Amino acid sequence: VCNFFVRSAVYSDGSPGLGLSTGLWSYKLKQCIDPENCDSNDPNDLEDSNYCQVYGQLFNTVDSYWTASRVFSALSALFGIISLGIISTATCTKVKRRTWIVAGALLLFAALFQS
Repeated sequence: VCNFFVRSAVYSDGSPGLGLSTGLWSYKLKQCIDPENCDSNDPNDLEDSNYCQVYGQLFNTVDSYWTASRVFSALSALFGIISLGIISTATCTKVKRRTWIVAGALLLFAALFQS
């Protein structure tokens, strides 16, 4: 659940930055590799833990904008998966023009709902 999106960062001088593992509903916490000698600002001293932190506990108020963002991101993924299934089926069989219109509309909605 927490590894939906994994990002690694590199500074302009080539040194590694702090990576990030997030999901739609939670993110992965960081922990010190060596708790006795740890600098929390140094990405080389941190690693991903096995614990997920839910976003709702991070923010005090989850407003309507945050809820709408979650809903539209889930709809975007759903529309993308459905259109991928339609397009994958179209490579093996002949589909009607209406099916291509539906697949195109689903891809358009998936792209629109991303932002």
